[in-house]
Amino acid sequence: MDHRYAKEEDGEEDAEDEVDEQAVQDFIMKWNLQPDSQNLLLGLEPAMQIKVMHQFAPRDTSRDVNAIFVKFASGVANGTPQQHQQGDLGSDELHAFIEQWALGPEAQQILVGLTPQSRARVIKEFSPRDTSRDVNAIFIKFAQGIALGTPRVSKGLGKGCIQAPVQVQAFPA
Repeated sequence: MDHRYAKEEDGEEDAEDEVDEQAVQDFIMKWNLQPDSQNLLLGLEPAMQIKVMHQFAPRDTSRDVNAIFVKFASGVANGTPQQHQQGDLGSDELHAFIEQWALGPEAQQILVGLTPQSRARVIKEFSPRDTSRDVNAIFIKFAQGIALGTPRVSKGLGKGCIQAPVQVQAFPA
């Protein structure tokens, strides 16, 4: 028996378990979901598919939404509360930051995967010296360091950098 169309004892279809295949295909087309995103959606339980399709609403639809979709759908599947309406995934500040640094899909996925505190710190402190080049690799290292709580050490004392401790040895006179 296909669990997507499970019948209750009274013979009526259980609305929670019913997934309209055409609606799923329309959703995939609407958001231009890539194969990984499609597989994630199709692998969800029917009730989770419905929830994801009803609640997914990124603000910036001019860019590829696959990284945000993966984060959102994974959160729904894992029971993580979705806070995109309270300034998390859909915040204007977040989108402006992504646009300012031209972050690619991997960098965006790392950014949205951070805790709210780490994400705020990354947005506040990320300031690469050379902005004439692609900053994605630098951003990824920076964000991972913040997420792991690794202190940043720099030769110069740029914005957000800490100075490495210097050990002084006393020599006998």
